[in-house]
Amino acid sequence: MWYWLFKYIFMGPLLSLLGRPKVEGLEHVPQSGPVILASNHLAVADSFYLPLVVSRRITFLAKAEYFTGTGLKGWFTRWFYTVAGQVPIDRTDADSAQSALTTAERILGEGKLLGMYPEGTRSPDGRLFKGKTGLARVALTSGVPVIPVAMIVLVGALHLLLRHTWVGMSLRAMAQQPTVARMCGIRVSRVAIVTFMTGAVFAGVAGFLMSSVFMVHPLIGNMIVLKAFTVVILGGMGSVTGAAAAGLMLGLVESMTSAYLGNGLRDIVGFLMVVIVLLAWPQGIFGRNLERS
Repeated sequence: MWYWLFKYIFMGPLLSLLGRPKVEGLEHVPQSGPVILASNHLAVADSFYLPLVVSRRITFLAKAEYFTGTGLKGWFTRWFYTVAGQVPIDRTDADSAQSALTTAERILGEGKLLGMYPEGTRSPDGRLFKGKTGLARVALTSGVPVIPVAMIVLVGALHLLLRHTWVGMSLRAMAQQPTVARMCGIRVSRVAIVTFMTGAVFAGVAGFLMSSVFMVHPLIGNMIVLKAFTVVILGGMGSVTGAAAAGLMLGLVESMTSAYLGNGLRDIVGFLMVVIVLLAWPQGIFGRNLERS
């Protein structure tokens, strides 16, 4: 019951409003019978958005740490992941891995829809990591069909919002020339309040999702905020396309650095690249020099 309440009442409408998920190929998911959904894993939100677009209830295999927390937070996390249809598995050793495969086969034997992440963990930088063999072993043993799923984060909707809607144009006008925007009939104060409230909602959702993965402390998310600021400056202030390109560039540089030089130098090389780019293009790669009168 709680699964459907969260999907259609408590969380589903808000997630749909914030993320605007779009899905293709949904007709390949059968309406009944055991099936494995094999998806890449970008963030905790994957386990929320995938059930949002699939009509059938999805049972996920989740790490046992979600169910072993203490205190009020531990109790709430354990309760939430349980009612959300996730089954705890231990990933510490080979015996635990075999137990996880047995659990997966049991779920499929009950005719359920099983969600699995072949990478075995979340990708911290968007790369597709080498998959584990567990999913293939379950599929071969059970003989059930496997449907690949690709979770993709899109920035096109934000670009269209800022460029081709009254709200977006009002935001850009207020950011560049508040006085002129007010003279054109834009309610600057109202736009500022709505923008602040929208940002607060996104920050709250991000904090909630991060609290289920990372230890909560006053400095949580500082590195993420710093990299977001870096991407905005690198791509050019006010350019959604620039931010997307800069994020991709920074991610590729950090991934290559981790692969060939080690994780310890990943952040250093990334920020060094930013310094070099800004020395050559102070306004950012896609930024434009805006002269204020």
